[in-house]
Amino acid sequence: MSNPLQSHPNLKQDILQALNLDAAPPTVQDQLFAEIARAADEKIILALNSFLSDDQIDQLQTMRDNNDPTDTILDWVEAQLPDYPEMLALTMLDIADELAGRQAASDSRLAVYNAQRAADYSDKEAS
Repeated sequence: MSNPLQSHPNLKQDILQALNLDAAPPTVQDQLFAEIARAADEKIILALNSFLSDDQIDQLQTMRDNNDPTDTILDWVEAQLPDYPEMLALTMLDIADELAGRQAASDSRLAVYNAQRAADYSDKEAS
């Protein structure tokens, strides 16, 4: 699975500070970070229809229908979406902000990032 710290080296600390848990015991910090990463993975998987082609969606649905393990599905998603680590990091930051009560879902970093990706893609298609 992806390591979101590759694209955001201070991600864990940023999340802990957003939740005022930077002084919590390391085991609590690690558990919280893992839970937020898991929630972010699930959130991205639920939104995949907007990122994947019809053929990829069919492949994903087949894996789900076959009850493939979540790690297998996530590995496949990462192979299909080269910017998955960035998406994961942004989603984790959004979740931390939502938990801290500082951000509405409509203001998510991932939504802004995806809008920019769509605009970039449209610009390339128009060229």
